[in-house]
Amino acid sequence: MLGMDLSRDGPAIRARAGYVPGNLAFDERATARELLAFWGGMRGGVPAAWYTALAERFDLDLGRHVRDLSRGNRQKLGLVQAFMHRPDLLGGWLGRGLAR
Repeated sequence: MLGMDLSRDGPAIRARAGYVPGNLAFDERATARELLAFWGGMRGGVPAAWYTALAERFDLDLGRHVRDLSRGNRQKLGLVQAFMHRPDLLGGWLGRGLAR
């Protein structure tokens, strides 16, 4: 995948891939912004300005708690987390052949 060996280069591949699972599960107590900040840190430091701009494109209110988001807005949150580190490869229910 991406010219790398899946068994040897797993962490490097995951760093270059964005993924949206079919069944999204979030901490219901957190706000969308808190979750994106957490995930951004896990991805090595995604600037808040970048995921905030993505959220604005999707018309996603980052100040709302996940428990208060509609299913569609939860899906938007999943898309923002998949795109926010600018991956080379996108997977999950986004479909095949989707490029940057």
